[in-house]
Amino acid sequence: MPFMRLRRLLPSSPLASVLGLLTCLAGAPIGAQAPPDATPTAAPGTTPAGTADNRSFTPTPHFVKGQVSRYQTQTTMALRFKTADSAKGDLNLTTAMDSVLRYKAQDTKADGDTVFSVIVESGKVLDVAGDSQEMAKEPETYPRTVTLDKSDRLLRMRDEGKRKTDAANPLETLSNQSSLLVPLHFIALPNHAVKIGDTWTARYPGPNAKLDGDKNGGEKDAPDPNAMRGEMTLLGVEKTGDQETLKIKQVLTVPFEVKVDAMGRSVTDAKNAAGRMLGQIVFTQIVSALPQDGQVLRSEGAIEGKVTFEGTAAKTLPSDTLLIGGKIVAARLPETDVKPIPAETKK
Repeated sequence: MPFMRLRRLLPSSPLASVLGLLTCLAGAPIGAQAPPDATPTAAPGTTPAGTADNRSFTPTPHFVKGQVSRYQTQTTMALRFKTADSAKGDLNLTTAMDSVLRYKAQDTKADGDTVFSVIVESGKVLDVAGDSQEMAKEPETYPRTVTLDKSDRLLRMRDEGKRKTDAANPLETLSNQSSLLVPLHFIALPNHAVKIGDTWTARYPGPNAKLDGDKNGGEKDAPDPNAMRGEMTLLGVEKTGDQETLKIKQVLTVPFEVKVDAMGRSVTDAKNAAGRMLGQIVFTQIVSALPQDGQVLRSEGAIEGKVTFEGTAAKTLPSDTLLIGGKIVAARLPETDVKPIPAETKK
């Protein structure tokens, strides 16, 4: 089924929301050059997991009011509706995005929490129809904020610029790119010393989770299956430019569930539901972070996911199963740099 027909058939369906979500996650093809200090390279003193480096690391965030960080993120995404009809074949779609988010520390609190304003400074989206669209720069005063705790774990998100009706639609929350990119740009750090090979966990507000303001970040305290969950492992130590950095594997799991009515529109009241959409997206990436404060210099990895449709939604689609695959790479930028990011790094 051609995408233009799909778009005409389902202008307000959950599929439209899913495609919008995945467009927000996806980015332009990765370029060939990077900011000079953003590419991890092997160097004398590099210490992979399993070697004799027995040092302990306790990265501790420290932000000051007015501090600015910019991250450029580029991703590509392949979407496939899996069909059982070999004659029709699967429906394959591609989408991409390249964006720059700016974080500015608005307030630092005595308990270690930091409130940031977040705006989109620039970007370009390639949608599944093959149309390229520029992302408009948001004004300095755009009312979006995120709060990180003393370990850089995402506590809460606020976007007063969004339509009030969006709050009732978990997919709208999920499709807000800042909600997913924040825990990739600011990796949750351990609240204790770690050595190479150690693993720690964290959870974050998700589209259906009830974690706003929750101070408990460990996986043992996370019975809510709708929370975003992160698992981090210190793999070793490497050089990024002339700086020693921690090489961390991060696995971020984002589950979501959306109830839909007979017209395929999202609903919050179960009495009005005639079906549902279930999904999970997993980001697996290698992160280079500073050992002193945990600031992420660069990250690169893969995106995998699956969405299943039940009830009404399943009857309007080419298939009840959507498979997702893709790549993501991000780098912290100097104040004025917005440059392509390399697709490969030496690990």
